[in-house]
Amino acid sequence: MQAYKNLLQDVYDNGRTRADRTGTGTRSVFGRQIEFDLTAGFPLLTLKSTPLRAVAAELVWFLEGSTTTRRLNELGSTIWDRWAVAAPTTRQVELTVEERCELLVNHLGISKLITSATVDGNWALENPELFDQYNIPSTKTVTLNQTGDLGPIYGVQWRGWVGVSNEQLEITDQIQAVIQSLRTNPWSRRHLVSAWNVADLPDELNTPQENVLNGKQALAPCHVMFQFYVEEMSLLERIAHFNRDPDNTGMQMGVNADTVAADQMALLDRLLVPTMALSCQVYMRSVDVPVGLPFNIASYALLTQLMANECGMSLGRLVMSLGDAHIYHDQTPMVEDMLTRTPNPSPRLHLHTSTNVTHHTVADIVAGLSGYDPHPHLRIPVSV
Repeated sequence: MQAYKNLLQDVYDNGRTRADRTGTGTRSVFGRQIEFDLTAGFPLLTLKSTPLRAVAAELVWFLEGSTTTRRLNELGSTIWDRWAVAAPTTRQVELTVEERCELLVNHLGISKLITSATVDGNWALENPELFDQYNIPSTKTVTLNQTGDLGPIYGVQWRGWVGVSNEQLEITDQIQAVIQSLRTNPWSRRHLVSAWNVADLPDELNTPQENVLNGKQALAPCHVMFQFYVEEMSLLERIAHFNRDPDNTGMQMGVNADTVAADQMALLDRLLVPTMALSCQVYMRSVDVPVGLPFNIASYALLTQLMANECGMSLGRLVMSLGDAHIYHDQTPMVEDMLTRTPNPSPRLHLHTSTNVTHHTVADIVAGLSGYDPHPHLRIPVSV
């Protein structure tokens, strides 16, 4: 994780003071990129303790297509609570004549509504006093949002993007579409998922909760889009993949100069060792480097591993391309502490191959982590 520490130092040394939406103020740089070799270990930050359980809970939540903190809380995380709707919201809506007639019919026990807005011809319309006589309401209560709602954030965009095709609404599961594309056309340059749906973006002048009540996202996506890239693996890379698998302990494979490479390739094929490696690049328009970025790095490393497992591939690289990379002013003391620390070796994350990215539970993911030795936890403020 030296790449992360170098970026943190860069922002600390070279960032310029900027105002921001939260009013806290930042030290900011623009246009940076950091990269991680996923074969060298799982990039979970060691400069401070980073909870994989919270990372896994949020990613599982996204992949489920959920956008409510009620479900995220069930998965064991509260990281989105501060931006969610705090209580159910309702409003009164006028009932149509047809709806009032239906209530009247049900109240009187009449079995059949002959035509819309009529009972026995024009009976109901000619006798409007019946609505009052039988206390038929003129309005109904409509629930707009439930406690914990966040609007159409990542889960909806990833798994249920709403578009229009031939004047008809069309729902697209972007994750499943990319999985299909990786399997059938791995060399494509279109393995992309976007969360930046202009129609759902929030008004920056409103609070997150006000935006949700208006049918918008609580927060605009920070990690805007990601792209997968497939590479063919060499013989040495395939052997290294086999040797990294803890299930193969005691069966380490070496490079045998006396054996024809084709024979070794054939052996690796029989052992079902992948022939392709999956890399991922993420674009983040805005990133809180001390708090958000370590979380995002781990989340996309995990997503890449889940996707690779489902598609029968090995791991490649994770590239994080950053727009506005910043440190909030009230985070400065903690950043100075982190910059005095030396990164420890990256842990390993072993996940048994799954046929579906949603088959892994939070517990499964956490149980797969080994060798994690972080520096002590730092409580770093998050600006809302």
